[in-house]
Amino acid sequence: MIIQIQMSAVRSKPSLLHAIVVIFLEFFAWGLLTLPAITVLNTTFPDQTFLMNGLIMGVKGFLSFLSAPLIGALSDIWGRKFFLLITVFFTCLPIPFMKFSPSHIFCHIRLRSGYN
Repeated sequence: MIIQIQMSAVRSKPSLLHAIVVIFLEFFAWGLLTLPAITVLNTTFPDQTFLMNGLIMGVKGFLSFLSAPLIGALSDIWGRKFFLLITVFFTCLPIPFMKFSPSHIFCHIRLRSGYN
């Protein structure tokens, strides 16, 4: 009985592996999306490419600002690892869709910014 109590009091060392994987996938997916997004913007809006890119980044930041407290509260209830997995999934979601239709990437980026 005493041995079981002592064994349960020993805690394992916390791991940051899941956070490192999530951060890597976030920046990897964003890096894969940047150049094709600028290319599509250049063909769609040749005179205002960087203005539209700034507008898109502003909308992404605003949607992230609005959704962050909700995602944080839900991650407190259902667990952080689960919500890290969800946000990474929605970050990487636009990459395969670019193969089919590069012009729809902006819809997917806006969709994922709500979950990111």
